[in-house]
Amino acid sequence: GDALSQLIAAWEWYDTSGEGLVLSDVLNRLYPSQREHAPYDDASNTMRSALENLVNCPPGKPPTPRQVGNKLRRFRRRVVDGRYLDASTGEYSRHGAVWKLYGVERPSLFSASRVCESKTESRT
Repeated sequence: GDALSQLIAAWEWYDTSGEGLVLSDVLNRLYPSQREHAPYDDASNTMRSALENLVNCPPGKPPTPRQVGNKLRRFRRRVVDGRYLDASTGEYSRHGAVWKLYGVERPSLFSASRVCESKTESRT
């Protein structure tokens, strides 16, 4: 649960456009073959840490797209703090599925009370 919560928070920060991410593309950006070209901004560091924690990989060894994909499929649509990750249906890159962060719509207290009022009024 903590690993998923950490990943969702990192995902939101890393994918600011909300267009979704392809795992292999993200991993190639975060773990380039030449380490000196790796991004070290806060969002990249947070995402790197979250992915490593999610798959529990040894220090210094990057996670593979298969490892991350298997974990994401296990946690697919699991809601944490009103948000969840899912593969976008019908959206694919030549490198794999596009994973997006979604928010859960919760009915507001106001709309729930209006439904109760209308049911009470119809009974009278």
